[in-house]
Amino acid sequence: MICNGRELASLQIEKDNKPICKFCSTTLNILLNDGIRNNIINHLKVNSKIEKFTTQFLTINDIKMEKGTKVYIKFLISLQEDYYNIYKDKFKAYAEKLDIKEFYNYVVDLYEDYAYELDTDIDNIKIELTEIKVLEGV
Repeated sequence: MICNGRELASLQIEKDNKPICKFCSTTLNILLNDGIRNNIINHLKVNSKIEKFTTQFLTINDIKMEKGTKVYIKFLISLQEDYYNIYKDKFKAYAEKLDIKEFYNYVVDLYEDYAYELDTDIDNIKIELTEIKVLEGV
């Protein structure tokens, strides 16, 4: 499925097999760039470290992907604000066979890695999911 960010999305994460947070009835862009990013920033403020969690399920439109579902996934990464117009192009990232249980952690790693590589804060990173294909599961 090709994604434009306006798809309805839900995500539930868990710790020790217990649900701890659910983002629901939002768009894919808001889920990635407000929900997950804000969760990362809040954990940094409270614990001075980023916590990783298992994804229990991810829903995009009417497709529910649970733990054990393998997906091919593509992202575009850019800066929210590029005051000096240094990074004009968007960066591409992809995972060829990602288990959906690692979706949240993969996005967290993208935020961390690109904030470091682009020498900026996590809240200045923008992530767009552009394509997702279910390979097995569902």
